[in-house]
Amino acid sequence: MGSLGGLDVSYGAQTQITKTNVMCVNVTSAGVTAGGAKHLLNSLQALPIAIRPDFTFFYEETTAVTAAHHSGLTAAAQLTLFDVDPGNTGTTQSTAFDGGGVLRNIRETPLKPGSAYMNLAAGGGTDAGVVAGVAEGAVVADLIPNPPVGDLAGSMRILDVLSVGSVDISSTTAAVANDNLFTVADAAVAQATDGGGTEALGVTSALHKVKNQCMVQEYENFMASAGGDGLNTAGHTAGTGGCYTMDLSDLLVASKIEGATGATASNIDGLSTASTLGHGITAMGAGGTLISVTCLARTS
Repeated sequence: MGSLGGLDVSYGAQTQITKTNVMCVNVTSAGVTAGGAKHLLNSLQALPIAIRPDFTFFYEETTAVTAAHHSGLTAAAQLTLFDVDPGNTGTTQSTAFDGGGVLRNIRETPLKPGSAYMNLAAGGGTDAGVVAGVAEGAVVADLIPNPPVGDLAGSMRILDVLSVGSVDISSTTAAVANDNLFTVADAAVAQATDGGGTEALGVTSALHKVKNQCMVQEYENFMASAGGDGLNTAGHTAGTGGCYTMDLSDLLVASKIEGATGATASNIDGLSTASTLGHGITAMGAGGTLISVTCLARTS
């Protein structure tokens, strides 16, 4: 997450333009371990800052294209990465949106790792957002209901979505100094491969979808706020307002990687702390899609 700027005034000092990059990796049936997921993200930090991922997201999609992406992580990896104990009770109290930069659900993407979380229940008890890890290949359930249950919070609140973009990655030879990383031609319109090709996303529509989902989250949380203002209506529960996550599933569904044979999970699991950018790109093969979103946010 790059903070691109703030305003040097009382309110504006908390206002930032942020950029969030997510490397989405379609994997074959097997599932990536927690270690492999973290090692891939670590190796990709050698990318130029404009395309350096803040998150990696692993999914398995070899059949029908759908926004309900199936987990590309093993069930054990999900428990390791996303089960958290913020109250230090020795028991899982909440499920995290991300673990060490590994994203749990593309439909619930924070602006940066750890910037969105589920509040604990009253008295520090187990939060309603605790969920079991699903089997590899199973649909990943949302943590945020519609309407939200009111326990969504975070350190960076989304005020507006300014731009979105996406590009598929087909190179497997990033270790070569002059390698052209982005070489996938557009799925609908042929493009030259010098400089890479992006998908026929209908970016304006995708931008509107991400922004509209953020507006819904903000509105539902506000309408759920208890008080004497008459807004605590049927179908809404107590909440404090605020939008802290983005739904980027439409951008991933538009990817050419959808429905294609994914990366081999064991290749990703073979990475280590010593793995280079070339090792990481080679392990992904032609299974990667990089999504980038620029937002206006307010820090708490």
